[in-house]
Amino acid sequence: MNKINLLLNNINFTLSKKWIWQIISIFVLGIYLFPIIYYTSDINMLVFDNLDSNVVWFKILAESGKIFAANDVIIPNMMSGLPRGSYGSEYNVILWLYYFFTPITAYIINVVIIHFVAFISMHTLLNNYIIKKEQKSRYLIIYFVSIYYALLPYWPSAGLTFAIIPLITYILTAIYYKEDKLYHWIILIFIPLYSSFILFYVFYISFAFLVLFIISLKKRYFHFKLFFALTLLTIIFLAVEYRTVEMMFYDPLFISHRVEFDAYFNKKFILTITSFYNFFLNGHETYTRSLHMPYLLPVILLGIFISQKNKRYDVKESLIIYILILLGFISAVWSTLLINLYFVPAFFLIATYLIIKTDKTKNIGFLIYLTILFSFFYAFSFYEGFSFLEALVPIFKSFNISRSSFLQPFVWSIIIAMALSIITNKLRYQNIFITLLLLFQFSISYKTNLHTIQRNNSASSFNNYYAEHTFDQVKNILPKDLSSFKVVSYGLEPAVSLYNGFYTVDGYSVNYPLTYKKEFRPIIAKYLDDPAHKDISTIYDSWGSKVYILSISSSLTRYRKGQKVSASRFSTQSLCNLDTDYLISAYELVHTKKYNLEYIKGFKGDPGSWDVYLYKLECP
Repeated sequence: MNKINLLLNNINFTLSKKWIWQIISIFVLGIYLFPIIYYTSDINMLVFDNLDSNVVWFKILAESGKIFAANDVIIPNMMSGLPRGSYGSEYNVILWLYYFFTPITAYIINVVIIHFVAFISMHTLLNNYIIKKEQKSRYLIIYFVSIYYALLPYWPSAGLTFAIIPLITYILTAIYYKEDKLYHWIILIFIPLYSSFILFYVFYISFAFLVLFIISLKKRYFHFKLFFALTLLTIIFLAVEYRTVEMMFYDPLFISHRVEFDAYFNKKFILTITSFYNFFLNGHETYTRSLHMPYLLPVILLGIFISQKNKRYDVKESLIIYILILLGFISAVWSTLLINLYFVPAFFLIATYLIIKTDKTKNIGFLIYLTILFSFFYAFSFYEGFSFLEALVPIFKSFNISRSSFLQPFVWSIIIAMALSIITNKLRYQNIFITLLLLFQFSISYKTNLHTIQRNNSASSFNNYYAEHTFDQVKNILPKDLSSFKVVSYGLEPAVSLYNGFYTVDGYSVNYPLTYKKEFRPIIAKYLDDPAHKDISTIYDSWGSKVYILSISSSLTRYRKGQKVSASRFSTQSLCNLDTDYLISAYELVHTKKYNLEYIKGFKGDPGSWDVYLYKLECP
């Protein structure tokens, strides 16, 4: 037994060394990023708000020759031509990656930068302001939480928006404590070039101003330097996003389709509560998944419970606690308990107790309150009972206020760091336990990275999704000048045709003229006006960012080769009114002559990719 204790002590001591965790961090990040670097276009990637949109938008703009053109200059590729302002700012690092590199190379470089910056960002904050210098196993905690934060499944098109939250928090904290240096201000100036104001930082900065105001009232001292930093950051963000600001507020000729948005306050109460629980346990499924389930939430609870006894547990007690926790992981007992309906109310009561009854863990209680508040705000931003707010504050109609809750993964990270600080102070062999915990957590992160856990069943590889080999065959039988004709897609998203150089009448844009939404609707009016498709009709009429011919499925993960479909789901006459020349379909259409479609040729796609059928519209 003494030999075992000696061995465990040696391992535990070795794992407390800084250089060990530096090597572990590089190794773990390398393994995590290896698949996307090595397999590149063959690895599964998120489709929704990624391959179906942002990748193509960056590619179109980078190749348009109109990056610096005026807002009203038309880029003809998508939706019969959209104004330059619909494609966002030229002061965007991701855009220039697509300008200098191929789309897949730009995509990979962007992903690698995001994860490495996330690690550095969290490490910097924890090392300087969260984990005390005298904390036991200090480096282990810092590196563990930094790895956790670095391996979150960041939305690539957000750039550093979420990855850099800890760093910007560190800089603002340094300014508050008057410890700022010149390089802090330089970083602050450049952050807007690789982050999104509209997606998140409009909320973060507003929250920071609120905190500054509360502190000023409490201390009766106004921190002008911090106020200046937040004001400067706001001005730079607005300067970077000047195109959107101009189009939305200063261009009377541009009326966005977003004025008809009615997509937020529309959820029933039961669905809202379900959304609340899902967000609390998992975060946002596309933009900010937090991955604190199923392993890290039990560890947070462990830290809270053992903090209530003013003692350091002996070896035997520590081993029993570790065994119970690990058995709970292996048997999935924790997962069952944590998804119980009563868990969140119980967690709220625990947080309340920490705030009222304890001093050392009071901060954890406040941060737990924040996670619950974020989840509540996210879910109830869509609750139909709050629809009256649209009349009181019209901007709610076109502005997604639920995104203010995207701070949640950052808050979970700080809670985890605090919980681990308690565990390392209270239990023995804590370094071994946390290293084992890293293995469990890495398994979740790695699977998510490879999309074996697929979000919305929507993941595909570059090669399969964009099917360049198949579309090269299609282009061989069409006029060489792709700008001389327009196409529309059926059964596959317009992004596929756009990526391959075609000019389309359909597309997906977050800010395009309302008039075009009205012009396109007659094409699918018969389908939308059918009472059986009321839900789909509501999506188009109250949202409408996706201007598509609605098909049985445009998702590659649900696509079935060889399926035949009636051509009656859309109006070819209305397509002709938009000067459409060809229809590209993933399905073989029947009764084509009846609907003025001339079949030209079919092309067999690779396994796991689309088959493509080409039709010419016979317009009168």
